[in-house]
Amino acid sequence: MMILCVAAFIRELLDNHRSGALGERPVVNLLEEIREIVTSPNAEKAARLGGFDFSEVWPMEELCEAGEGKFARWVEHRLS
Repeated sequence: MMILCVAAFIRELLDNHRSGALGERPVVNLLEEIREIVTSPNAEKAARLGGFDFSEVWPMEELCEAGEGKFARWVEHRLS
């Protein structure tokens, strides 16, 4: 359930960026915070014990379509 909620939150961030409500840098900063949480030792342990995969949190199609510049570099360097 948490994975679905976080993925929806990320989609909402991207929508807010597209509408002009958020700039690239604040969105990238929030994405980086999410990445740090889902790759933390506690998250990795929970995923292992619960049998789920936090990589599913990333709506890759939307992230790849989000634009060039900071988004493209972040996706390439952090999620590849």
